Amino acid sequence: MRKFLTMFAIWLPLLAYCASVTTDKFYINDFAMSPGEQKEVELNLLSTVDYYSFQVNIYLPEGLTFVFNEDEEDYIVPTDRIPDGRKNGWPYLGDFVEGGDGSLLITAYSPNLAVPLAPDDGPVFTFVVQADATFEGGVIECKHSEMTDEAYEAHNGPDTECQVSVVKAMTLAQMVADGKLGSTYEISEPLTCVFITSDGKSIFAKDDNGFALSDQPPYAPSEGQIQFERASSFDQSNWVEIQLDAPITPDEYETLMGHKISGVRGTLINKDNPTLTTNVPPTGGEVDGYVANWYCPANFVAQESYYLMPPKPQEYANIRWAIYQDEAFYIPEKTEIHNRCDLNGAVRAKMALYKGEPLANGTAYELTAIIRAIEPSATPVPRKVTPKVTEPSTMYEIYPITSVTNAIITDIESIKAENDEDGLYYNLLGQPVTNPGPGIYLHNGRKVIVR
Repeated sequence: MRKFLTMFAIWLPLLAYCASVTTDKFYINDFAMSPGEQKEVELNLLSTVDYYSFQVNIYLPEGLTFVFNEDEEDYIVPTDRIPDGRKNGWPYLGDFVEGGDGSLLITAYSPNLAVPLAPDDGPVFTFVVQADATFEGGVIECKHSEMTDEAYEAHNGPDTECQVSVVKAMTLAQMVADGKLGSTYEISEPLTCVFITSDGKSIFAKDDNGFALSDQPPYAPSEGQIQFERASSFDQSNWVEIQLDAPITPDEYETLMGHKISGVRGTLINKDNPTLTTNVPPTGGEVDGYVANWYCPANFVAQESYYLMPPKPQEYANIRWAIYQDEAFYIPEKTEIHNRCDLNGAVRAKMALYKGEPLANGTAYELTAIIRAIEPSATPVPRKVTPKVTEPSTMYEIYPITSVTNAIITDIESIKAENDEDGLYYNLLGQPVTNPGPGIYLHNGRKVIVR
């Protein structure tokens, strides 16, 4: 080691000779860790020319310390970018300068200018840091960097910073209620994976009736309200979309879909429709069935009579009594067969997740869908609804996933929506009919049955 340091003492003056500023730089990507956790960190170098030596000082924030690597007998471990490593190629050293400022000085060089470090962008060394129990985040700095080229000219790279955020462990309900955009969270409870998008990059998962606010009780109708759509047994879980950098594998799909999942950790990027982004997929556990809630378009509009359960943002659910018309779903008019409570409502449709056959205007469907909030979310209180509104809701949008033509709702005469009308009846060939007899016709953009 003494011989190694002596060689560096001879070489380092070359690093300072005729130093000039370069856009090439050392940097560390932002990352998150929990108090008490150890983390392997990559020191990256962006280089655009051949370099034959370099040095850089690494400064840690309060609460982080470097971990010595016993196998390497050093604080740093080289990557494949360092030619041949210490024994037969580039000597390197990560050490603390006696009487210095507490930073870790990382140095490496090519003996006799034998083999250069080729231009590239990526890690040159890794090191491990340990967070103490009180660590609250901070900044890692790369400073005083110098790189020497073949002409013995030393180039100073710019100082760079890395933000280290703290992973906060909490329940999904706590994150939904109190989470902050840009913060990193680890969900402390198992969730149920209910839906995975066809590209394998988004997972929709729920907790176990956690409720988003501590003072929000389970939904229960007020005295005198009529329960509707199994209100007393609704699943009132919170939901989250987990967006992955890379798609999951078929094997991972089998262990996640319909299972309890754990290890959910990511950065909160959407609060109104809870969304975490991460590069680490969760792990699967035991199978956990979920009976999806049922909603109809009346659920999506705040009204005043008949008790209905409002949906949760990002919820995977079933939609019934959904009559499609021009990128929206409406509830049908009251008949003896359906909508006997004479409810009214409509909701906008977003087809980004839909892979089925095109939906036909005037046709009733039963759907599976993801529900998303338009307005900033707040946990809604139990409410009543009454037939009033015919315009699509400004509170929610639904993203259909699959659909089937509703075999239960037949004899549809109209929907409660305000559309342009010409008053004419058309047969199925598109020909106007002045006096329609019994049969199926198109009237004001809807399919109707004349008996």
